[in-house]
Amino acid sequence: VSIFLILIILGAVFVRVYKFEDWLYFRSDQVRDAKLAAEAFSNGPGELPLLGPRAAGTFLRLGPAFYYMQYASTKIFNSIEPHVLAYPDLILSLLTIPLLFYFLRNFFSPRNSLLVTTLYSFSFIIIQYSRFAWNPNSITFWGLLFILGLYKASTEKDKKKIGWWFLLIAFAYSIASQLHFVAFVGYPVVTFIFWIFHFPKKVNWKYWVGAVLIFLFFYTPVFLSDIKTDGDNLNQFIYAITAKTGGEDNTLKENIKQISIGNFMFVSSFGHKDSKVSALAGLALIIGGLLLTSYFWKFDKKSRPFTLLIAVWFLVFLGLQIKTDTSLKPRFFMPAAAIPFIFIGFGAAFLDEWKRKIKISAPLVYLTFGILLLANFNGLKIYYNYFLTQDESVINRKIFIKQDDAKVLMYHKQATEYMAREAEKVNKIACFYSGATYERTYEYLFDVYYPEIEYDRISKAIEDKTACRYFSIITKDNDKLIGNSFKGYFDFSDSVQFGRIELWNAIAKDQFINYDKDEEEAKEAEEKEAEEKTDKEIQKDLTTSLKESIKEILEDQDSEETTEKPDRLERVLWRHVFDGTMPED
Repeated sequence: VSIFLILIILGAVFVRVYKFEDWLYFRSDQVRDAKLAAEAFSNGPGELPLLGPRAAGTFLRLGPAFYYMQYASTKIFNSIEPHVLAYPDLILSLLTIPLLFYFLRNFFSPRNSLLVTTLYSFSFIIIQYSRFAWNPNSITFWGLLFILGLYKASTEKDKKKIGWWFLLIAFAYSIASQLHFVAFVGYPVVTFIFWIFHFPKKVNWKYWVGAVLIFLFFYTPVFLSDIKTDGDNLNQFIYAITAKTGGEDNTLKENIKQISIGNFMFVSSFGHKDSKVSALAGLALIIGGLLLTSYFWKFDKKSRPFTLLIAVWFLVFLGLQIKTDTSLKPRFFMPAAAIPFIFIGFGAAFLDEWKRKIKISAPLVYLTFGILLLANFNGLKIYYNYFLTQDESVINRKIFIKQDDAKVLMYHKQATEYMAREAEKVNKIACFYSGATYERTYEYLFDVYYPEIEYDRISKAIEDKTACRYFSIITKDNDKLIGNSFKGYFDFSDSVQFGRIELWNAIAKDQFINYDKDEEEAKEAEEKEAEEKTDKEIQKDLTTSLKESIKEILEDQDSEETTEKPDRLERVLWRHVFDGTMPED
């Protein structure tokens, strides 16, 4: 068993580290986080923030554990290169594999534990989310560690060991809850429901105190931030859970469909938003998994804590996924990513129990796992070929690829090097245009690899426009060579290609070089004044304005929103705590 597990881990290492640096996903979110870690690396830990990433769609911020892990990686490897910042997610993804096997052995046979672990290790979706830096990615490890501690603390007989598992629960939750808001809310609910039936009664009071102290220690930055800002993040939390968002949620049927597809996609790589086959297969997986969980809970009394925990774990996060309108976003599945694999394991265990009546049970188990593994390997083949060839034609079926434009780090670095060297030749500033998604990417790469080269984004606000060597970075074969804001201001001489990136050498026209903002605004004002309105038009505008004002008043009166939206404040850094200052607004 140990040899097979080692082979599984080695295979998992290979598919995760293969061209890891070259094919890294590095966009605006990753750059934002990288800059925080880089600032602390260069100027000391005092530059680390007390709060972490924002919860989607709000100004509420999670805890800073993710940033601290990235900072630790920069110090350990003495580098702020993009791939170094992704090492924590890569390493924790690999550590999840033996952890999952250990957890599964509490219920499954060695064979079935290995089969489930193998399928998880080579899951196309799981592998993708191990190959770049993002705060939800490592929840798979911390969440599973939390669930393991929860199970062990309720089933362990040794009082001292129960205490240690109890401390592990506090430690794992303190980290997992800082990585995604769904994890922050979901795991305590799982604990509450599970403890109704399997409360760890033999925990010494000292371990309770220890668990609380562990939580307080890891949440110290969050508490200090609220003390420093008069409860700003707490107010954001209250607003986030009470305010009326006004968004249009999917129907329950649509949410169930997307969740079904998502679960099937994790185990098979097959699934897209409109896939009826994947939706039905995923629904069968969920219903079958819950029925088998109930079956084992009823007929195997020794396994009841395990099967109940799996059921509660799944149902709690199912409810949260419905509530948060997942829309097939894998990050919402990460806190419970192991469950669809465990459901398949229940199927294998069921066939083992009935092998005397179902003579082909073993071949059926191997065939099922074999088909699912091949499906994931096929997904990986498509994924890697796409990055290797930079040709969309290799994607021969609908598939969820996180880096769907194939603009991976290797080609961004090559484009940055080209701009740096060309600007250096003529002793000018490298001024570039890029879509908003990658503007920060190029800025970060200039800072890390070419700190001696001045750079800037193309902007009408550039004071000395003759000091620039201009470039426009677009997707290959795009007819639109630069953004609408600069249309007509540039000529384009030639281009070079780096994968799916096409970099055009741009030449500024006189109207851009001589652009005067004040002059343009004055011209627009004159044109506006020249458009005199008739009395009838003025009366119409006043009537429309009055109607809109009345409508707004009525809407305010009928609104269910009772919470006033708090102002957004800048994040507090550790140095602000020690020097008594506040961040600039």
